[in-house]
Amino acid sequence: PLDVVRALLKSNKGCAAAQDIDGKTPLMLACEEIGRSSHTAFDAFLGIGKIARLAGIIRILAMFCPSAVTFEDNKGRTALECALHEEAPIETILFLQHATIEHEMRANASSSVADVPRRIEFIMDKASMELENHCQQRRRSSDISSLVSVPRRSSSISRFSTAAA
Repeated sequence: PLDVVRALLKSNKGCAAAQDIDGKTPLMLACEEIGRSSHTAFDAFLGIGKIARLAGIIRILAMFCPSAVTFEDNKGRTALECALHEEAPIETILFLQHATIEHEMRANASSSVADVPRRIEFIMDKASMELENHCQQRRRSSDISSLVSVPRRSSSISRFSTAAA
C-alpha cells in the first residue's frame, strides 16, 4: 500500500492537498484513522500492521505536501489536532508537531526571526492544550465508569486452579 500511495503522489502531488466536503485532507483522514485503530481491541491485537502502514502513509503525505500539516478542516482543526482528538499514538503526535514546526520555520524564513519562536510556541501550546483536554476527558470518563462498574466474578478456571494448588 505504501508503494501505491507513493506512486499516486508522484503522478499527482496535488492529491495530497485535496480536501473533501468536510475540508479534510488525506493527511487528516489518516491521522484520524490511526487514532481510532490504535485503541480498538481488535486492532490492538491484530492491527499492528495497519497502524504501521498508516504511520508510513502519514509520513509520505507530509513529505509530498509539507504544507498539508497546516491546512484546517471546516471545524478549524489541523492534522495534528485531528490526531490528538482521536488519541493517535504519541509517535504520530510528535512527528506531526515536528513537521508543523519545520514547515512554519521554512514558511517564515523570510519573515522576522523574532516571529518564528512565537509561532512555534503557539503551535506547541495549542497542541498541549488539546492533549490536556483529551486527558481530562479520559479521566472523567474512567471516573464515571468506575462508579458504575460491576465487580467481576471469578471464573471457574481460577477456582479450579486455586483448589488444585
